[in-house]
Amino acid sequence: MKRQPLKSQPARPFGITLLFAAIIGALAYLPASAAPPKAALEAGYNTQTFATRQFTSDNVDLSGSDRSGYQWYRMNFFKPRNELGLTRIENGELITGGLGYDGAMTTVTKISKWPYFAGVAFGGGAYFEAEISFDPERVNLREGVWPAWWSLTLESILEVPETFWRGQPPGYFNTIEVDFFEYDLQGSRLRTRNQYGAGIHHWYGTRGMCPKTPLCGHGSPYASGIQTGPSDIDWMKFHKFGALWIPATADRPGSMTFFLDGKQSNQSITWTMFKDEPPPPTSKTPWAFGPLDSLHLILVLSSGKSSPIRVRSVEVWQTDDSRNIRH
Repeated sequence: MKRQPLKSQPARPFGITLLFAAIIGALAYLPASAAPPKAALEAGYNTQTFATRQFTSDNVDLSGSDRSGYQWYRMNFFKPRNELGLTRIENGELITGGLGYDGAMTTVTKISKWPYFAGVAFGGGAYFEAEISFDPERVNLREGVWPAWWSLTLESILEVPETFWRGQPPGYFNTIEVDFFEYDLQGSRLRTRNQYGAGIHHWYGTRGMCPKTPLCGHGSPYASGIQTGPSDIDWMKFHKFGALWIPATADRPGSMTFFLDGKQSNQSITWTMFKDEPPPPTSKTPWAFGPLDSLHLILVLSSGKSSPIRVRSVEVWQTDDSRNIRH
């Protein structure tokens, strides 16, 4: 089936009853008043376009219904969903974890009819922030998933024209993954207990083109990807993981900067405007990661079955809602 291009658009009302229910539901989890975090304010992102301050059955699709109107859905991108009981809500906090993404929660779910998704994806730049806690002693890397807060693009999930590299053979992807927080540390890359990963992957090529990964990939610099918290940090307590995305313009580079508890945790990853240059992206191509600026990010919360992730809140701040895609 040929997919049509996606267009950013405001949320659509689905009848008076559903619209009224959506308004009532929003009042249940949006803060009465909220000031933008410092990083968002300095970037001019003064509008809160998404906020889950309390997880409830009204904003988390626990049953897997895939209906519009929820903020969080069980991931169904890579495999059929199993073990639905792995995700639960306790005292307004989301607890989830599983094997092979069984417990992953996202802001978008795939559906079989146009527009082939329900939920929200974010475009045009944003400040993302989530409050997360977990038990580092329970992390088991053999499960293939670890405590993580990350993102994919809606375009790549739906395989619409915008995700393919212009001028390349059919099926040649050109997409981005942003990892806000990944605790894949035990014995990995000689990191210490107070460190974690955050960075960007530029995925490209056709499936099977690169033997070890589904697509070929170029990652952000290793030095920028290692984030370090205080030596005595207690991951069992909630910490705020933030990411500031500023799109490139003709006069200014784009950037992604990560934050821990409001403090910048890395040197900003930068890029220039992407103008359909030919692949591959490398450390010598300044436009690497630039395709992000025309795509839309889906937020993902996930962890392994042995080490569930606990999430207290997720917020998104932007200039406005006009570049987001909702259904």
